[in-house]
This record gives sequence, C-alpha cells and structure tokens, in this order.
Amino acid sequence: MAQGTTKQIIDIVERCPTDALTYEKIDSSYSGSEISTKPPKVEKVDFSIMRNGPILAQGSFVVNLPDGSEQEVKSITSFCRCGMSKSQPFCDGTHNKEGFFPDDSQY
Repeated sequence: MAQGTTKQIIDIVERCPTDALTYEKIDSSYSGSEISTKPPKVEKVDFSIMRNGPILAQGSFVVNLPDGSEQEVKSITSFCRCGMSKSQPFCDGTHNKEGFFPDDSQY
C-alpha cells in the first residue's frame, strides 16, 4: 500500500488477524480521532479438507480473486484442491470425473 492514506494504512494494520503488522504514530499533531482504534469483529471461519476432494470453508468472508474482484461468501463454499476446476479458485466437481485421489495413500 505504497500510496495509501494514513487512515487506510492504520485500518489495514488494525484488521490484521495475526497481529503481525504494527504501526507507531511519529507525528504527534495527528490525532487519528477519525480512525477507529477497535478492529472490526472477525467471524470464525471453519475449514475442512474433504478426502480426495475440495477444501470446504464455512463462515462469512471475502475471497479476493486474481482479477482484483471480490466475492463475498456468507455460508459455505468449496475451494478446488485438484487444480482442474474450470471455476478456480472454486471447486466445480471435476476431481470426481478426472480421478483425484491424493489422500488414499495417507490412510
């Protein structure tokens, strides 16, 4: 975020779910009063890896797609694990037709 405003950068840092990002106010004249110091509530997202199938994600979240667009998910979706789906990053069931069995050797 090379050219983000101070407010935008602080907002991103405060939303970091791992607390790996931090910031320090250097200019004491900047009060930051218009910026919320409380990060937004983050809903829990559950992931399940289906045997020889997709990764299921359940919760409310946003998927940032390679073309720069976003897709909001509010319940459950499946992500391709085989790499053959024509609707990447989402699963379209191609793994069933093409014979995707990476987990059979692990059980």
